Amino acid sequence: MEDSTGRKTSDRDSRWSRLLIVSAATLLSLALAEGLLGLVLPPPIVWRMPQERYENHPTRLYVLRSNQQAFTHDKPLRINALGLRGGEVEIPKPPDRFRIVVMGDSLTFGNGVRDDETYSRRLETMLQAAGLRSTEVINAGIPGYDSWQEALLLEEVVLSLDPDLVLLGFYENDVSQRPMTTRPVIGATGESPRTGLAARLGDRWIFLLKRSQLLVLAWEAYQRARVRWLPPPEARVRMALLNGENYPPTEAGWAEVDASLRHMASRLKREGVPFGIVVFPMPEQVWNTGAGTVAYQGRLQGITREIGVPTLDLLPAFRKAAADGRPLYIFWDWHPAPEGHQITAEAIDAFIHPVVARSGPPLTSNLSERDH
Repeated sequence: MEDSTGRKTSDRDSRWSRLLIVSAATLLSLALAEGLLGLVLPPPIVWRMPQERYENHPTRLYVLRSNQQAFTHDKPLRINALGLRGGEVEIPKPPDRFRIVVMGDSLTFGNGVRDDETYSRRLETMLQAAGLRSTEVINAGIPGYDSWQEALLLEEVVLSLDPDLVLLGFYENDVSQRPMTTRPVIGATGESPRTGLAARLGDRWIFLLKRSQLLVLAWEAYQRARVRWLPPPEARVRMALLNGENYPPTEAGWAEVDASLRHMASRLKREGVPFGIVVFPMPEQVWNTGAGTVAYQGRLQGITREIGVPTLDLLPAFRKAAADGRPLYIFWDWHPAPEGHQITAEAIDAFIHPVVARSGPPLTSNLSERDH
């Protein structure tokens, strides 16, 4: 007769054996799935430290920390003494210099691309290659900035650079309300403090986990389900922009955009500086060519026509490039890839070249005619 202690030990060993087998099979399946995804999808984003760092600011909430060497994803970048991406800016401006300043958010800043891959640098290269050797393009894009912050950036930094032309890169997430308070948003590490599990893990572990295509796909599936069944306010704003729906937070955001653009246009007009706006499409607009997918651009152009600011819509250029199979976006991120920046620079070059070359009519009349 078998000892009861022996049976318990045997049962326990059997359970542990089954658990080990199930665990090994699960890990093997996950590793196999990760490997298969690696064969069909682009590699995940590599994050090198430190990423760009920020500081709190009394009027604009935050600014890029000046004089830093850092990375955006795994691409090196330099932030100059003005807190702008790129090399140092000569002040005062040399007498023969034609200076273009481009404001915007992370799309203009160039998240995930090298300095020389941003559309501002590529535009400068194009203009200089065309014989306009004295032309420079300054990248004044700051990730996360909205129109009200860019209006303040214009007053506090851009006008002091004595620009000959100011461009604003506009994206759908600029349609947002100005916060009621300017409380500090940047922590001691130079970034927005994380909450919950992200705070406990820290950047290094989060960036390491993002190297897994399987985990990123699972997270994106969760986000899509959340947006579909329990849409957060920002998702509802985005859908209202895309479809032209009347949603109160979206309308409040448009009112903020209207006020900010009017201020910038008026200020630059008083200074005698031409002003133009470059509108980036939402990625889903690029592949969906339905008639109801351009409400966001139409609403913005209604504002810019009323205040007399010429506007370049990049949607046709991006749709053509997508149809040609050109890689417009960084996979897993949806910021413009180097090819997206190249297409943007080419479109802007055609948009402004006659004015920069001093061979065409004034900027406003030259570019407004294209919009009508």
